[in-house]
Amino acid sequence: MASFFLMLYAIPTFVTDAARTLKPMLWGGITCWICCLVSVYTKSEWDMLLIAFAAIMAWLIPGIILWAKYKKATTVNV
Repeated sequence: MASFFLMLYAIPTFVTDAARTLKPMLWGGITCWICCLVSVYTKSEWDMLLIAFAAIMAWLIPGIILWAKYKKATTVNV
């Protein structure tokens, strides 16, 4: 079941990368796909760890990068 969720997490991550051309989103989507493949072959005890790692790589790190770019752009224009 976790592999299905990881596969679903990768799709909007790739779409966001296509819209914003932000390379960390691309790497986050690739990480989700890799974690999806790994979760198929591991025990279910590791699934939550894989989901957390994929979420950090796919959303948290690119979100922090986008927030930093936004803060830099707003402080320059003020």
